[in-house]
Amino acid sequence: MSRPKPGAESAMRRGFPDAVQKKILIIYGTIFGAGVLYAFLILHTPFRIPCLFREVTGLQCPGCGTSRMALALMRFDIPAAFAYNPVAFFSFPAWFLISIAGFFGHPKILRDPKILLRILYINIVIYMIFAIFRNLPLSG
Repeated sequence: MSRPKPGAESAMRRGFPDAVQKKILIIYGTIFGAGVLYAFLILHTPFRIPCLFREVTGLQCPGCGTSRMALALMRFDIPAAFAYNPVAFFSFPAWFLISIAGFFGHPKILRDPKILLRILYINIVIYMIFAIFRNLPLSG
């Protein structure tokens, strides 16, 4: 039996390859930085980024309410955050946990591109269903 090369075992236990891990860190760092900057602007200036979909159609897009959700989370107002966008309330942390799990390599299934694509497609379908139902007129 041949012995594995030094470091090969630890590489197998790790998550994504180093280049992917670096991209994940850059993407999350950029998103976090942009979020902090936007939160500062929202809280201290009249600056807001309107939803173009809503401006054009009058309907709420699947992401409408995400900024308000994030601001509510910053105030630890969990019920309000959930009410602004319940799908994003669950999907953002889920994708973050999936990325972190893949980053560290556990469970191994989360490094399988086919599984990740299935999860992504399911998430997209959930967002589309949510977009439809949130725009239905409720008669009461």
